[in-house]
Amino acid sequence: MHIRLTEQNQLRLGPLIGLLSNWRLPMFTSFLAAAQDKGAVFYFFRPEDIKWSEKKVLATVIERMNGHQQKVYWKRLKLPLPDVVYERIPNRQSEKRKDVQLCLQKLRRMPNLHMFNQGFYNKWDIYRRLEKSPSLRPHLPETALAYPSHIDTFLSRYPTVYIKPIHGSLGLGIVRAHQVRNGAIQCDYQRGGVVRSRLVANSFRLCQEYAIAPTRYLVQPAIPLIQYRQAPVDFRVHLHRDGHGQWQVIAVGAKVAHHRQSITTHVRTGGTFMPAETVLQAAFGERAATILESLRRTSLLFAEQVAQSEAGPIGELGLDMGIDIHGHPWLFEINAKPGRHIFHNPWLKKAARESAQAIVDYAIYLSGFAGEQHQGGTSWYPMEKADLSSAF
Repeated sequence: MHIRLTEQNQLRLGPLIGLLSNWRLPMFTSFLAAAQDKGAVFYFFRPEDIKWSEKKVLATVIERMNGHQQKVYWKRLKLPLPDVVYERIPNRQSEKRKDVQLCLQKLRRMPNLHMFNQGFYNKWDIYRRLEKSPSLRPHLPETALAYPSHIDTFLSRYPTVYIKPIHGSLGLGIVRAHQVRNGAIQCDYQRGGVVRSRLVANSFRLCQEYAIAPTRYLVQPAIPLIQYRQAPVDFRVHLHRDGHGQWQVIAVGAKVAHHRQSITTHVRTGGTFMPAETVLQAAFGERAATILESLRRTSLLFAEQVAQSEAGPIGELGLDMGIDIHGHPWLFEINAKPGRHIFHNPWLKKAARESAQAIVDYAIYLSGFAGEQHQGGTSWYPMEKADLSSAF
């Protein structure tokens, strides 16, 4: 832990970093290890754990780990509210709960408390923000709200289109469509690893059959993506802000669809992760390294643009990107709370540690405990490891 001398000449102990969620994330132990290396306190808490009248939290911390971290022993301590909150409410349904909304509102009003990665993204809102950038527009598929007239227009321009929910995740609710004989439309959708098809007479029937409300769905053209062993491929790019507030690409993984007719590459529908270098080498040969660098560079531009247009700080993003047969990168989706399943792959073990460290470093940067270089102008003094219950 550290003591910080504030501009008001008050001593403050910390930094305290709180992970706000409905359950302990599997990566919690990695965050804790990263925090200990930097002299920070990292704990987990739920909305109901906050004692507002005391400005305290019934925090969950790790008491000890037994034998190569195979067994973790937890304990709960009453600690001060954190200096920084890493907001990981897991889904939109949980976020809409009244108690969660009230908790978030109160935390936002707390003086000297910083919270990053708040909320979830609306795909249509993100698209409209990004398309204003001349440098990013060439990497965005044409997108419109899924009114029947817009679907008809897209089907007249493109061989195949995708219709996807604005608030969707994990590939749920996506319909792939193309026109066939007599103006009918073939619609493909995926249940697990099985692709099912249905013919509908027109775009109005399409919207009726799949309960597509135009203001809640988007239509986009299918991009001619590269393939790996005849299956479509896209890429997850995981980015973090570091201890200086700068964006860094921490990991890139290729997601290979279950088979050539798959609608999405998601693991839940049979997709698999592979090293990006392997897939790009198969598709482009000696151009692979150049195209991977282009993907990384484009991802950084998107992250910087999103961060500039957000009201609150962002420290982590997951981008779903595609590369077409010409080597051009495309953005499909930006995830405000990206899943960490990419780090389960053995070739990204080092990146997993770097990701956890980046979360902690960025939180320390926000907290004001980063030293004299931080914009707050504070000083810090390292302390010996202390018992939390007595320290606070």
